[in-house]
Parts: sequence; structure tokens; C-alpha cells
Amino acid sequence: NLRPATSDEIVAAETELNADWLRKDLEKKAVQFATIELAQSHVAEIRTRRLPEIDKVEVEVRARLSKEINYWDGRAAALREEEKAGKKVRVNWKNAERRAEDLAERLKRRLQIIEQERFISAQPPRIRGGMVVVPNGLLRQLSPESGGASGFSQDAEARRTVEVAAIDAVMAVERELGNDPKSVEALKIGYDIESYDPQTRHMRFIEVKGRVDTADSVMITRQEIITSMHEPEKFILAIVQVADGMAYAPRYVRGALDIREPPFDQNAIQFHIKRLLDRAENPA
Repeated sequence: NLRPATSDEIVAAETELNADWLRKDLEKKAVQFATIELAQSHVAEIRTRRLPEIDKVEVEVRARLSKEINYWDGRAAALREEEKAGKKVRVNWKNAERRAEDLAERLKRRLQIIEQERFISAQPPRIRGGMVVVPNGLLRQLSPESGGASGFSQDAEARRTVEVAAIDAVMAVERELGNDPKSVEALKIGYDIESYDPQTRHMRFIEVKGRVDTADSVMITRQEIITSMHEPEKFILAIVQVADGMAYAPRYVRGALDIREPPFDQNAIQFHIKRLLDRAENPA
């Protein structure tokens, strides 16, 4: 997610961050790679796209201006003959000839510019900045007890403890609201709780996501997203943050979680918790 590293994560990865390859001539290597690998391929790509466009422009410019030049050349010759014959003309043949000469000069300048456009080259690459990206998997290896930067615990028992605490918290809230909740978590049908609202006589489909309070993301499955899209009026995503086994008050995100169905090869999508909580509201 390219989030800033915490101070603990920087300490954990200190050895890797001070590796020789990060400390010796890294900028020089980056410029060399950009010059040889990136710049040349980019220039080739631009030439492949631009040269046919430039050729097309040249053909159109030649055709349009040549037609104008021929017209005014012919017009000048005709006017000259009419003047010699003593006819009164509205346009002086010299003006028509001058117009043809101006157009010829314009064509010459335009073709020069088009020819210059064919010389496509890359400027020397410049380094404006950089960052070191530490993979999530490496952080987990360096700090296995932390459960990784995203807050996903590697301990299945610990994960289950968080999930149970979250579901219990949502069930309790639903009962306080006067609803009749029932856990359907084991059925794997796109939500964890069916809660009957006696006032509206409608069912509420609640998917519960329990996360440790330090987590910054949450995984939502393809089936859960599709359920939210098909039943936007009934679907609720309940986010419950848990610390030391104690669940905070649930927050509800109502309606569809996305505007399109995830592709079939995408089993789950990672959502940023803060952005979900910005959409969330108190249970009601």
C-alpha cells in the first residue's frame, strides 16, 4: 500500500536498509539503467507511433497548400492575359502572383518543421527522488510477532479470537436495537449475520470484519462484494476494531462496496480501513 513505515518497522529492517547495494552508487546505477533500458525503448515506442502521424500530416499539408499555390498561379496567369487584352479586372495579376509565392514559402517552412519533428531523441534521464519499498512478507519475517504491517495475524487462534469478539459485539448491538440476529457465518453465503428488523419487517445482511486496532487494511471476498451489490438496501459491512481481546463499538458501512463485480480470478480485494470508516456510521 506504500504507507510510511513505523519506527518499529524501520528498526526491524535496519540491516536490510543499510545493505551495500542501497548505499553504493545507487543513483548512478539508476541513471544507467534508465538510459539503456527505459529511454531507448521509450523513444522507439514514440517513433513507432509518431512517424506515421507525421507522414500523414506531410501528405495533407502538401496537398492543401499545393492546391492553393496552383490555384493562385493559374489565377495570376489568367489575370495577366485579361489585362493584356484590355479587360478591366477586380484583382491585379501581380497580387495573385504574390499570393502564390507567399503560399510556396509557407509550404517550404512547414515542410522544414515537419522534417525536424522526425528527429525524435531522448533527453538524459534525471533522478528527482526515490523510495525504498519494503515488502510485506519481509516485514512479517523480520517481525513475526507483529502479524505483519497490515495487521493480519499469522496465528490462526489469534485471528479467530478477534473474529469471535467482533461477531459477539455486532450481535449485542443488533439486540440493543431491538432486532433478532442469527449467526450464519458457517454457511459462507456472503455475510455473517442475518438480523430481522421487526419494525421494517426486513432482514439485514451483516458481514462482520474484526481487525486488530493497529490494522490499516481489511480483506473483503468477491462473494461479499457481489452480495453487497445485489442487496444494497439490506447489506451492512460491520467493522469492529479489537484490542487485547476487547471489541470497540462496531461501525456500519451500508450499501454496495463497489460499482462493479470483481473478475473471476480475484478472490478478494484489500480495502483501506480508514477510507471505509470515513463512510461508516453508528449502528442504527
